[in-house]
Amino acid sequence: MSLNRVMQNFEENFFLYLLIIFLFCFRFETLFMPIYWDEAIYFTPSIFKNGLLDFLPHNYNPEHYHGHPPLFQLLLLASSKLFGQNPLAAHIVSFVSLTYFIFITNKFLSRYFNKKLAISTLIIFLTYPYVFIQSLLFVPNYLMIAFALHSFIFFLEKDYTKYAVFSVLAVLTRESALSFFLFPLIVLFFDLTKKKIKLFDLIKGITPFVTIISFLIFNKLVSQRGTFINHPYVLSRIRRNEFEFQNIIDSIYWSYKALDESTSNSFGSLVFILILCIFYIFYKRDLKKKIHFKLSRALVLYTTATLGFLAFFLFYGDTIQRDFTYVSLVYTSLLAIPMTMVLKTEIIIIIVALHSLLQIERHFEKDITDLSYASFYQRVIIYQKIADKVNEHYSDIKWIKCTWPCLTLFEEPRYGYLDKKYFTTTFDEKAELFISSKINAPNTHKTNFNIYEVDLEYEVQDIPFSPTKFYLKKELIEKDTNE
Repeated sequence: MSLNRVMQNFEENFFLYLLIIFLFCFRFETLFMPIYWDEAIYFTPSIFKNGLLDFLPHNYNPEHYHGHPPLFQLLLLASSKLFGQNPLAAHIVSFVSLTYFIFITNKFLSRYFNKKLAISTLIIFLTYPYVFIQSLLFVPNYLMIAFALHSFIFFLEKDYTKYAVFSVLAVLTRESALSFFLFPLIVLFFDLTKKKIKLFDLIKGITPFVTIISFLIFNKLVSQRGTFINHPYVLSRIRRNEFEFQNIIDSIYWSYKALDESTSNSFGSLVFILILCIFYIFYKRDLKKKIHFKLSRALVLYTTATLGFLAFFLFYGDTIQRDFTYVSLVYTSLLAIPMTMVLKTEIIIIIVALHSLLQIERHFEKDITDLSYASFYQRVIIYQKIADKVNEHYSDIKWIKCTWPCLTLFEEPRYGYLDKKYFTTTFDEKAELFISSKINAPNTHKTNFNIYEVDLEYEVQDIPFSPTKFYLKKELIEKDTNE
């Protein structure tokens, strides 16, 4: 590539590079922080131990992968070859995934809509409080979206082989990516009836669905549980009969709350600006011609994928904002369309910057119900302090009784907290050390011993959920015996 081409590319993508550098600098410290509880779903130490052999019949445990396809964990394995078996390897994968997401989203929106809409969408989207904090966590959503949008580009170019490859990569990252490929399959079917494509092209459109079916069969044949579906949340809800019709209807409300938090509730003052732009468009006669909207395949591809995510997560009763990430992205574009008709890109950037300042409290409030930057940062600190106490005073024990998320985070030193491997449990039998902390989930398996306070740990200022108590089993037994 010539120097002139490099300079041209830099000028064309100046705002993108600036945005990536900003995110990298602001979040640099998080690259080296231990694994956060949401990341523990996808951070899989067993793959470090076994490598690709982790998928052999005697090794494969789908619970290690939370029932999801394993491509994200395979990228973690590859990253660990360069950065070690630690949180940094995971966070490097996250940063590369986010960078890929930014460039592909920009490429798709720029090519099939316009450059102004692409930049505006990305800047608004990445300043959402929940997106800002989760975009560099080790979660697969941004990589899944990037693969899917990349496949859309090849689909619109009628390169169905590359479309099939990237659609498979998307569903192997997260099975819910099937939402992206329902409409393309319908289009291919109708194009086949009109003899615009060959039968083999339609077969390529089926590949993401065949991939997921193959993955489910693999779970059935190879996994220790021997079932098609191994997602722990789905299995627990099946056991509790939560998929009965009335229970589904009741759970839609909570899913809608999560959807609202990930879309309209995050906009604040931008909604007012949006309304002003719409009124201005209709007021100015010379702008009326700009509101004629062409219903293109690109637009339908981009928007219809939201229907799959909405249908699944609303009826599933999911209350996690992150699962509505793609819905948030499309919603952002719809918000940005009137703005880009009226305002210059620089003005939009200034407005978004001011809007972000108005929402600064949401980034730094210490509310455990909100995934703000402050609550994320403080929770990791608390877990690390609990782990430091174990490292310093209880390194001679093997079994720890605790609850989630420490139940997972304190098993392996690779999570970034403890200096050696421990065994964790929610039961008394083998436990030598009992950890009771308000930051963990409630203990559903009560101890059989008359718990008394052996050691009261710290209480971080302004954090109401941090007090942690430590109890040694042998001391509890001695006290019971003496009494």
